[in-house]
Amino acid sequence: MCSSDLGATIVHGLDTLCIMGLDTEYEEGRDLIKHNFILDGISGWLSVFEMNMHFVRSFLILYAFTGDDIYEEKAQEVVDELLPAFRLPTGASYSLIQVENGSSKNYDIDCDKSSILGEVGSLHFEFAYLSHITGSSLCEENCVKKERNCPRDIERSGKIECLSIRLVPQKRIWSAIH
Repeated sequence: MCSSDLGATIVHGLDTLCIMGLDTEYEEGRDLIKHNFILDGISGWLSVFEMNMHFVRSFLILYAFTGDDIYEEKAQEVVDELLPAFRLPTGASYSLIQVENGSSKNYDIDCDKSSILGEVGSLHFEFAYLSHITGSSLCEENCVKKERNCPRDIERSGKIECLSIRLVPQKRIWSAIH
């Protein structure tokens, strides 16, 4: 897995600083993000879900609070790096991505290398909102529309006695592994 100093704590804390009216501290954090939040040069596998949750979501919240274009730009930068994980025709995404070369895969913990349904579904809000504020349909086409078409007509593999929480994205089938 990847370890890098992307400033997650700063990104997460800025909305609180904004709400509390701590303008000096907020501006310091904003400037750090503007000048230092860079995905270039990061090596290793990044979780699509975690990058979305910790960075895309936080940047979009900050954009909604402030209208500051820097947050829209940073959210778009992260999403642009995540999009190769959506190259599957099935509509699901892989769980992991390498920013340096755009390769993607799922975790190696399961024999069928399935995607966690909660991770796949959690991308919807951020990608739809980013498409809305940028006017670009790229995010929506790669996540939201594919996601809507994904689970309805997926075949079941094996005996599943409860709702599956995993999806084999390459085969468009529910996983029997829980």
